[in-house]
Amino acid sequence: MNAPALPALSAADFADYFRAVHGDSPFPWQQALLERLACGAGWPAALDLPTAAGKTAALDAALFHLALEASLPREARRAPLRIALVVDRRLVVDGACERARRIAAALQQAECDTAAAPVLQAVAARLRALAASARGDGPVLAVERLRGGVPRENAWAESPLQPLLLLATVDQLGSRLLFRGYGLSEYAQPLHAGLLGEDTLILLDEAHLSQPFLDTVRAVGRYAGGDWRQTPPLRPLQIVPLSATQQHVAGALLLSAADRDTPVLARRLRAAKPAELLECKAEQLIERLTDGARRLLAQCTPAAHDLFTPGAPHEPVIGIVVNRIATARAVHARLRAEADTDALLLIGRMRPLDREALIAQALPRMRAGRAEGDNPRALYVVATQTVEVGADLDFDALLTQSAPLDALRQRFGRLNRLGTRAGAPAAIVHVRDADKDDPVYGGAITACWQWLGTVAVPPPKKRGRGQPAAAASVDFGIDALDARLRESAAADTCFSPRRQAPVLLPMHVDLLARTSPPPALSPEPALWLHGPQAAPAEVQLIWRAELPTDVDGAIEDDDERALDTVRAALTALPPSSLEALSLPIWQLRAWLAQAETLDEGADIEGERAPDEPPQRSRAVLRWDGSDARLISSAQIRPGDTLIVPTRWGGLDAQAGWAWNPAARSEVPDRAEAASAIGRQRAVLRLSAACIEHWRLDAGAAPATVNEAIAAARQQLDALFSDAADAPPEAGALCATLQAIDGLPAAVQATLAALAQHGARLLRYGRDGRALIQQRPARVAADDGDESSLTLRVGLEAHCRGVGAQARAFARALGLPPALVDDLGLAGDSHDLGKADPRFQAWLYGGTRPAGAALLAKSGLDARDRFALTLARAQAGYPRGARHECASVQLLRAHPQLLATAHDTELVEYLVGTHHGRGRPFMPLVDDAGAATLDARFSVFGQPLRLRGGHGLQRLDAGWAERFASLQRRYGWWGLAYLETLLRLADHRRSAEEQRQGGNDA
Repeated sequence: MNAPALPALSAADFADYFRAVHGDSPFPWQQALLERLACGAGWPAALDLPTAAGKTAALDAALFHLALEASLPREARRAPLRIALVVDRRLVVDGACERARRIAAALQQAECDTAAAPVLQAVAARLRALAASARGDGPVLAVERLRGGVPRENAWAESPLQPLLLLATVDQLGSRLLFRGYGLSEYAQPLHAGLLGEDTLILLDEAHLSQPFLDTVRAVGRYAGGDWRQTPPLRPLQIVPLSATQQHVAGALLLSAADRDTPVLARRLRAAKPAELLECKAEQLIERLTDGARRLLAQCTPAAHDLFTPGAPHEPVIGIVVNRIATARAVHARLRAEADTDALLLIGRMRPLDREALIAQALPRMRAGRAEGDNPRALYVVATQTVEVGADLDFDALLTQSAPLDALRQRFGRLNRLGTRAGAPAAIVHVRDADKDDPVYGGAITACWQWLGTVAVPPPKKRGRGQPAAAASVDFGIDALDARLRESAAADTCFSPRRQAPVLLPMHVDLLARTSPPPALSPEPALWLHGPQAAPAEVQLIWRAELPTDVDGAIEDDDERALDTVRAALTALPPSSLEALSLPIWQLRAWLAQAETLDEGADIEGERAPDEPPQRSRAVLRWDGSDARLISSAQIRPGDTLIVPTRWGGLDAQAGWAWNPAARSEVPDRAEAASAIGRQRAVLRLSAACIEHWRLDAGAAPATVNEAIAAARQQLDALFSDAADAPPEAGALCATLQAIDGLPAAVQATLAALAQHGARLLRYGRDGRALIQQRPARVAADDGDESSLTLRVGLEAHCRGVGAQARAFARALGLPPALVDDLGLAGDSHDLGKADPRFQAWLYGGTRPAGAALLAKSGLDARDRFALTLARAQAGYPRGARHECASVQLLRAHPQLLATAHDTELVEYLVGTHHGRGRPFMPLVDDAGAATLDARFSVFGQPLRLRGGHGLQRLDAGWAERFASLQRRYGWWGLAYLETLLRLADHRRSAEEQRQGGNDA
């Protein structure tokens, strides 16, 4: 049966698409880029475009190119399915992320709205055809943001066919590409590397900030190419640097004369931005910045100067950009005390939920293109380097600390961004007695300041009576500064130091690709992401109210029952990246040690760490995706997800809950909010600690909230007391709590969601109880045997379903027919090892009834840790045993199962690694029962026999040699990609089985 014809689409339709999504016509360079891609010329070597020239429209061009190629034969498509924009900053005010979401929303709407623009309907239909999914079965276009490090939160990696716009930092995408995804389990690492190493385009924004990463990805592109594998890659990794300040690159796309004549762009390029050059001593910096901000505000008052064009907002936004987090915090503390003005602190170190709440409230006041009235009060925006890139902000005036020339150009790109105002006052403050060798910028600050002095316009000799002395100035308008650079070129020393990555050698790739188990001496990815001077990577820090603490505030480590309660609570409501704060390891260690002084440095990734980290500190809880244990600060590893009590503080309420190691007030627990947004699951924890915590975010009067909380505790204590007749029913419990007046609005909203969607009660610990909305559990991308404990599904039905899904994935991607067949055969065979009678007994709850059907999945509750442990012990299935090893054992004992394989070694390998183990060694398990194992059964109408141990863990079993030979055949990333296709087929089939309610066939 032939697929339906796709709607017509051509490069000439790009302008209509652009207007339909964004409301504006594309600039000439944007249309030219799309036409270049459409004619098969490929991406240019770089996009060398100034700030405010619309570089993020590269996302639109890449996506439209993908839609154009949807009508080609699958094997002929070259436009990547996954389009990643990477930037070395964390600020959520990210024009690219907003743009991506706007594109996805427009396409999703067009799919179900017959009145939508025909071009959007055509693009949506073509992307849906690539995804090979029915309408309503997932989005037309997925948009994901890699925030970092929480295990099992991998929604973006659920389908190899899903068109995807991915927004990520260098650390998050780079570590995944190098098989060392920060915060991922070792079993998930090859899955992410496989997806990113094939069929992916990386657009590296502000590439001058990330030279080591650019060098590394180019090396990965070479190693993933045809020269380093025996079979050709289908769609190798691509990277395109984007920057307004990068060095000249041959073959780069530049603005054309037509672009410069476009009225909108011409206005941005020609806008004047004269900046005064001011100096002070180091001890005067905070005062000088504060006074300078007030002076710029006075200059922006319409009564003082007519700086605004008609219709523009008359309440100004003053940007203050500095080089250190501590400086930003000190300036913000002073300005937020000003009368008749507001002050906002923007730093990268915030939890995403807090940051997004802050930005949602403040963004309309400071975004580019804001309307009159959007900013009702004068606003100071105090920021670090986070606003240099990816932030679509528009300041009426700018005060900045001196910095390298490239950093200053980026900062001035946020001043009069659209060129709509007649004037835009600015000033640069330089610390004359600062260390000439800055920890972040080296000697570039001093060199740039000296160059600015040579090109500055002298101050006017005459000034009015009472006016302050004028200073020399430099116009940082785009065209004006370009003219100055042509007249007097700035030396390379004026620009931020460009770190160079160590050469990525094949031996390094060999070590990185060994994920399970990783080698004892494993390369540190930060070396290739940020250069040899980089600090160790970051960790994710989460605050939870339920952690027990002693009288000194330390986490209790002598009460195993209390820790078990915490583990159960974390299992019931797993940590989410939305509630996690990214923090360098050295900063966290200093905070845990309660250091009296802590230099937080700059707000950039990969900053050099202090040489002497503290040695003695509080212990912290590490969450690995399924369990938690207490560790010392010395045991903390890059990418760890760490849990601390909310009582420890660390976040500043006056700054929107931004990181502040000196803050001591209790921190809000965001677990419920993160679950509602990130997992679409309403959860309400009802332990005593969590109920008391409701006060922190309560919007009602404290007395009312206190009375409501006391009433809730009284009701719950009675319902769950030992004297209660029976545990309460979940629905009735929701109704009881909803009847209490004065509960915080967030609690009321959660109760309403639970009442609407249905709830069940989960008990954990001594006084803990949680209401959890009933939804099928999502299949995790780094799942283990626990994924077999969902709904009852027959073994044959599941295997055939996975095989069919693997073939469908491979065909839709245009893989060669032999690989299509072998992936399908691996899917058909992947779970044969579950026929082990001990595994079957475990799935049946400890004992398998006589004559019962072979199962792939059971109906046990994966959250009930006690019941699972008891059932496994009763069944005699050893802890740590791998059913996929038994599957390989059966394939070797019965060669007829592989009679149709084109590459027998590949099929066996895919079966053995379909849960991420065996790269390159299989786990060693004490399985005393294997010696007497002798089971006969029938699968697919064939009699099979499983006896003895599989022996794959032995060094002489040849498994590691097979891993190495297949890497040479298919490449490091190519082999991981093939593994990923099978694993995602398994996940997709399992999710479908859950939607269907399971089966016994």
